[in-house]
Amino acid sequence: MNNDYDRGEEGPRYTMSSFNKDLKKMLGADIDIADDLDLEPAVKLILLADGKQLLAEFTDLVGTDKYRISNVREIKLEEAERGSRDLSVTYVEWMPLSKSNTFIIPKSFVVLVCDPHEAVSENYLGTTDG
Repeated sequence: MNNDYDRGEEGPRYTMSSFNKDLKKMLGADIDIADDLDLEPAVKLILLADGKQLLAEFTDLVGTDKYRISNVREIKLEEAERGSRDLSVTYVEWMPLSKSNTFIIPKSFVVLVCDPHEAVSENYLGTTDG
């Protein structure tokens, strides 16, 4: 049942697919709207289901059950001195034998995603080309 026609109203009707087509025309480009929903990568702290902590350029692949991570570093925490509360932080390249530095991981393997402390983020950016 179409309410516009039932009421005798005429005029343009929009569905999401017709809206997306109109949006493509307005932008003057042949684009995939779903791809444009992906946000720019942001540096995130990621806790995996196996307990590993990662720092990476993180993108949520909207509409999928996956995340994209790039320039991934595993975080190794060690006690600076025996009995001390200070920690030593070391970054180790994650999957160093991989041909690519970009990975797609299932959301089900990720326990937590959060913003790292600003100093950690700056330090990470100094260890990558990004």
